[in-house]
Amino acid sequence: MPWLAWVLRRASGFRAHIGRCAGWIVGDSLDTLSAATGLSRATMLDIWGEVQANGAKLASCPRHDFQSEDPGRLGAKWRCAACGGHVSANQAHWYNTGRRHG
Repeated sequence: MPWLAWVLRRASGFRAHIGRCAGWIVGDSLDTLSAATGLSRATMLDIWGEVQANGAKLASCPRHDFQSEDPGRLGAKWRCAACGGHVSANQAHWYNTGRRHG
């Protein structure tokens, strides 16, 4: 559910902007998302943990080598051969464009 990861990242960024806490979305934010999505609080925290782990992999990689996980599928994720982090096709495209232009 890439959209949920996007929502969780945005909510975390907003909270971090207001004031740094423990890095988790707490309080009624998860309750509101749970009611809207039907996902349990534990499931959302697991997804958020995966998002953070992926971000840490990508941040620690000195140079990405993105390859499509499913080349024939529109919207397939792209995984870095060096660090194992994954991004959307759009993010991989712009990263590779930036590398070509130096």
